[in-house]
Amino acid sequence: MLALFQDTPDLTPYAAKQNQVRLDEFNPKPSALHGAARRDAELSARMDFSVADAADDGALNLILWHATKGYETPYPRRNQRESLEKD
Repeated sequence: MLALFQDTPDLTPYAAKQNQVRLDEFNPKPSALHGAARRDAELSARMDFSVADAADDGALNLILWHATKGYETPYPRRNQRESLEKD
């Protein structure tokens, strides 16, 4: 990380980008969704986020992957050799 810092600060102003998602827009209700999107919405609504790491990280990672990449993009899987080496 040392390479990220300098002796003198760079005070050059930056141009802020406009947000691409409305900040006052809420997620649709599960009843407005269909198929896997509805299942994921219902599953994530039951997850406990009140305590750090209480939610099932595997299920949450899959839900977040689909929310950002879509259901057409395959979820990356560890190959069997990597799995055996880590266990």
